[in-house]
This record gives sequence, structure tokens and C-alpha cells, in this order.
Amino acid sequence: MGRIKIKKVIILSLTITLFLNFNFAGAESQADDKENIEYPEYSALILLGTGYGWNFYDIKDILESWNWSITTASFSTTVSGCFNRESRSETCNLTIPSISKSSLRQYDCLIVPSGGHWEGLSSSSTVQDLIRAADNRGLVLMTICIGQAVLANAHNVLRGKDVALFGGSYAMVTEAGADTVTERVVTDGRIVTGGGGGGRNGGGYTRAPTNETCLAMREAIYNYKLTMKRITIGSAIGIPILLSGLGYFIYLIKSNKISLKK
Repeated sequence: MGRIKIKKVIILSLTITLFLNFNFAGAESQADDKENIEYPEYSALILLGTGYGWNFYDIKDILESWNWSITTASFSTTVSGCFNRESRSETCNLTIPSISKSSLRQYDCLIVPSGGHWEGLSSSSTVQDLIRAADNRGLVLMTICIGQAVLANAHNVLRGKDVALFGGSYAMVTEAGADTVTERVVTDGRIVTGGGGGGRNGGGYTRAPTNETCLAMREAIYNYKLTMKRITIGSAIGIPILLSGLGYFIYLIKSNKISLKK
């Protein structure tokens, strides 16, 4: 068979493995027809605090129309809503301190609605740790309007990310290392942000791009899961090929059919 050099066997095996991984990962859902995608029913964790915005109810209505599983969490079982609206409260499924990091894997996304609750959520180290843990576990993080400030306070979550421009949170997100983009909705990997909205005296929830942001969040979840699936398939095929190549290399050494010399 002649002498075979070591580099050829290893380079060929690695090339095939890398090709399969990149090929299966692709450009996320680039090959899919977005108009005809049948999205799965996902699971959302929504964080609320005292003074949450009515934008929460719009988000909830949209997710329920998609038959998603919705879990709400706050620091107390019952939490009151926006300061500039008539009295309204929400009974939450969980308390935030009771959520373990391992339990986050049951959710596909973590949502922080707009509203005055951003101050209480932002100042909580428990919330900051929870958001970082969700990010580390592959959840899509979505927020609208001043809710961006909550993500900004979770160390490094927004660093290097593009975020939808909102004046009320501009200073905080830029200090967190994010770049603002003049778009109503911005998706950067697993970070989905909406701008718009208004102040406490405004009816900002009626102007916030809630529907567009929810649609972008659903697409981000789909793309992320599709990419992970393709990488898994590529690895399942590529790694055995790599191991086979290395095994063949060992065989060649033992049978003195390979040269280790340059």
C-alpha cells in the first residue's frame, strides 16, 4: 500500500467532522420557509414584580393563543400591577427564590415584561443570578421597553449584544456593554428586545411592539433548537468518522505501514 503520512489521515478525518458539523448547523433556519413553519408549543417563564406593566397581559394573551405553557414568578404569590393604571393584580405560579437553576431546563424562554417593576427586579441579586443561569442554560431571553434594564443588570448577559433602542434604558444597556439599534425589535442570538413604550404617565403598553417581539422570540427559540439539533446530528455522524480515522491510523502504525517521518 506504500507509506502514508500521519498528517493526511488526521487532516482528512478532522475535515470530514468539521464539515458535517457546520453543514448540519447551517445558518440556523436559513433552509426553512418561515411562512410555512409549524412551530412547536413552547414553555415560557415570566418574571413579575410590583408595578409590572400591562404589556404582560398582551404577552400572555399571545402566548396562550399559541398554546404555550406559561409560568409566572414573583417575590410573592400575589403581585400588583402598573402604578398608572387601575388596580389589577396577578397570582403567580412560583416565587422567584423557589426557582432552582436546574429547573430552568424545563423552559424555552425567560420573559421580563415592561413596567415599573424593573426597579425591584433590577436591584435583586436573586433575579440577576436567575437571568444569568437562564442564559447559561440556553433559554431565549426576551424583554420590552424598560424591561431591558433588568437584563442590563444581569452581569454580562447583554455584553456585545445588539438591543432595540429605548431611551429609558439607553444608559443602562450601553453601560452593560450592549449596542443600541434603531429598530422596534432586535434579535441577537438568544436575546430578543423590543423598544417603544412610554413612561408612567403614558399608556406605553399600547405602543410597545409586543406582537412583533413575541413573534421574534418564537423564531429565536425555533432557530436555536434547530441549530442545536443539527449540531448534534453532525457530531453523531462526524465523531465516529473521526474515531474510525484515528483507529485506522493506529492500525497503520502497528502494521508499520505509516511513516512518522516528515
